[in-house]
Amino acid sequence: MPELKIPLRFSGIGISIPEQKVSSEELIERCPPLSSFPFRRLTGIENRRSARGVYSWGLAREAAERCIASFAEGPAAIGAVIGTSCSRMDGDGLQVSMEPSLASQLCDELGIDADIKFDVCNACAGIWTGIFVAGTLIAAKRATHVLVVSGEYVTHLGETATKEITGPADHRLACLTLGDAGAAVIVSQSAPSGEGMPSLSVRTFPGYSRYCVSKPTKEAHGGAVTTTDLMKLGSVGVQAVVSEAHRVLRNSDSRIGDLAAIIPHQTSRLNMLSAINEFGQIEPGSARQLEPKIVDILADYGNTISTSTLLAFWLAMKAGRVVDGDKVLFAMAGAGITIGVALYDVGSLPSRLHAPQDRCVPSIPDRANPIFEGIEIVGRACLPRIAAASAMDMSVAAAIRALATANIGITGVDLVLFAGVYRQDNAVEPAMAVAIAGELGITGKADAPGSVESVLAFDVGGGAVGIQTALSIASALVDVFPAATILVVASEYDTNPDLGAAPIGIDEGACAFVIRKTDDRYRSLRGQITFARGTATLLGSRSRQGNGGAIVDRHADPLASAACTELICTALLDLKDCGKSHVVVLAEHLSEADSRKVWAALTDVKAQESVLHCRIGSHTLDCGLLLAGHFERFFATSPSEEVVVIQVGSGVSCSVLRLPVIDREKH
Repeated sequence: MPELKIPLRFSGIGISIPEQKVSSEELIERCPPLSSFPFRRLTGIENRRSARGVYSWGLAREAAERCIASFAEGPAAIGAVIGTSCSRMDGDGLQVSMEPSLASQLCDELGIDADIKFDVCNACAGIWTGIFVAGTLIAAKRATHVLVVSGEYVTHLGETATKEITGPADHRLACLTLGDAGAAVIVSQSAPSGEGMPSLSVRTFPGYSRYCVSKPTKEAHGGAVTTTDLMKLGSVGVQAVVSEAHRVLRNSDSRIGDLAAIIPHQTSRLNMLSAINEFGQIEPGSARQLEPKIVDILADYGNTISTSTLLAFWLAMKAGRVVDGDKVLFAMAGAGITIGVALYDVGSLPSRLHAPQDRCVPSIPDRANPIFEGIEIVGRACLPRIAAASAMDMSVAAAIRALATANIGITGVDLVLFAGVYRQDNAVEPAMAVAIAGELGITGKADAPGSVESVLAFDVGGGAVGIQTALSIASALVDVFPAATILVVASEYDTNPDLGAAPIGIDEGACAFVIRKTDDRYRSLRGQITFARGTATLLGSRSRQGNGGAIVDRHADPLASAACTELICTALLDLKDCGKSHVVVLAEHLSEADSRKVWAALTDVKAQESVLHCRIGSHTLDCGLLLAGHFERFFATSPSEEVVVIQVGSGVSCSVLRLPVIDREKH
């Protein structure tokens, strides 16, 4: 994607730091093959914090609370919430929350009445990807203030790695560098020459997606582990970040001497030194200036993945190293590889951190605009699972077919979004979107300084309405970048039968859609996602350790049926001019009584044809089938003008999507 050129600032910031320390000496003692390896000297890490007992959810919650406390406008002014955790682990034994979204849970827990809430996942680059998306929502006038939050509990990876590492060259070594923390910021628009960042660049180089992979171990002792090719990842990542940092400074007429601090992603001291040397080669004589400006928190905190740069920034302000009026340069990187660089004028943020905020309650709460439109599908595909086909094979095949129907090559893609829920290997990094882009051959040019392909890829967390969530993001993006071409992919794969467990009740397969902006209202998709308040955890799914992998359990509270029914009936009441429309309701876990209520409301709409498709299980790909034009799977007659899809799922969320029926013979 091109640079996001809208001035943004952090109106609030909050950090969560666990109390428990784990020393590098302690970890190395548990790993005899590293007894003589100079781990602390090469990484610079003496200690890291552990959130065992608090986990990802607790870190995110505390960071969000502290962030809101530092925000003068108060929680009522928050129009959107974006969760960006890479780790969703909420208990020992690989207890990972898969759905609903972190954003939905936080809104319920903290009483945030936001109209837009979803997750994005992009490994260590997650929080800056979230900030980029938040800026897009603001630029598209969908929201005024956006809370972006992450909680990372990753020290358990180090515990697993100590049982498996065979020596200093082992690709699991990076697990020992990890630490836990939570971070949150409230992103708002700023004055063009005031506090904040004038632009933000976030880019992905999918050709390197295999350099860092995190997923459950196959060993009998269980747990999860990350394998990282440190030499290749470090070399390419440093080169890409330094090249982008030099470009940002040059374009803003800034010099190293103008900066009070440079805040890099906290991986290892060796990588920081490599970056300094790399910058010195591009700009001779700059290395001596650079080194004292680097903010290095590795010694006490290690690599806290997506939260590392904001943690370092917050600590630098707390310590007085960054003060009012200073300029800092953020430089982040994550598995994929995804990089981001931003020049930031801190304004009065440091002094605001040290003083209690006078809460200014807005007379009218900030109501976000959750309606999305102005996009059309120009290429589409929906494929059932073929025996022995992997989730990746299905996703790539669907993407290739969708691009072919749109007559667009891979070099024409600006953004790749993945909207599925269930991954075949339960991997958490790299983002599935990044891996798909890499398999498609969208590689990027990280090894060519100054020559960077404008591609961005990340995963979207919206549960059963994940595809609709991705479409809402795409709609905002094309408002800001009208020429953008967006590839949305979703696939579902049930790993339970592979592990000898009961199936979770989903349709397996993949779908893909090529999205572009349209001003033609007859071709435009139109949709909206709403949420029942206080019901986020009534429907969802979690994984747990079992049978040599991660087994998924879906759950439905008895109250979920009533919550879903209320949302569906409200959506049906709001429908207008449906006489020539086909209407389908996709629901799960409705009781018999509630199904009758929904059917009665559906009949009252008086559509050309109405269908209630209710079952136990997820409908993610049912929506994909409808978007792909496979109406015969649902309706007895062929739609002539419009199909209205109402879908409920985890959150508890309800999506209403209106699909124009045009040029069907071309698809």
